[in-house]
Amino acid sequence: MPGPSPWDIDRIAAADLLNLLRGAREEEWLGLATEALSRHRRQASEWAAKRVHRAAIEALEAGSSRSFHRHDAIWADGFRAAEQCLCQSTPAELLGAGSPEPVSQGQMLRALIRTAKAAKTAKAEA
Repeated sequence: MPGPSPWDIDRIAAADLLNLLRGAREEEWLGLATEALSRHRRQASEWAAKRVHRAAIEALEAGSSRSFHRHDAIWADGFRAAEQCLCQSTPAELLGAGSPEPVSQGQMLRALIRTAKAAKTAKAEA
């Protein structure tokens, strides 16, 4: 039997979404789906950030034992400062995507219009 796939998390999220929608009225589906997908995206991002954070710390630890004897004290001080900065940062801080403020449909539409206008202006200037 094959092992777990990284995409299994999407299957779980889809099953959760279907269960959530089964008990809801059709008018509520958009809001419920939006919340469920947002929660899934946030959880997946946090999981990835934790993995990258852990891997970066492990890489720094491995690199320090191989590299310190080949470099001068200034390099070693900079390396230690970078390692300390990374170790003191949380994965969520590195991700830079905390829980955002809820956005209304009007705010979303205005942002899309601004983006489209900026793209049109940039295209006209090119």
